[in-house]
Amino acid sequence: MTSSKGILSKLNEISTKVAEERGYEIVEVAYKKATPHSLVSVFIYKEDGISLDDCDTMSRAIEEELDKEDIIEESYYLEVSSPGLDRPIKTQDDLRRNKGKLVEAKLFAPLDGNKLYEGVLASYTKDTVILDNEGKEVELPLKSISKMSQKIVF
Repeated sequence: MTSSKGILSKLNEISTKVAEERGYEIVEVAYKKATPHSLVSVFIYKEDGISLDDCDTMSRAIEEELDKEDIIEESYYLEVSSPGLDRPIKTQDDLRRNKGKLVEAKLFAPLDGNKLYEGVLASYTKDTVILDNEGKEVELPLKSISKMSQKIVF
């Protein structure tokens, strides 16, 4: 019997291979072992957005590979979806995907009297992000941000 960690690693490998072959990026893969059905969740991204057809295409392709590899012993549900606009921005890939977009950053503690900043994600490094709010740039240390996500404007 393979460990959950081993299964997740193999799921990541399979999902990434299938995604790259079809022009998508994997944002996240999750595996939750449960009875009677385990859950495999795959979040995909492409520049111009994700449609239901994209999710269907990826779901079929991943399922075909999973059946070939037979890495999950129990019954499982596979869900493939977009990460959503309000998904937290956590990784360097998330920062890359959101560069040039309006974001909101909540801080653990106030910086210059504020705990909430919003602006266009102008640039980033492994340690900081720079937000541009109508020409005024603010540099935020990544370790000071409790949550950052795309700001949804209606």
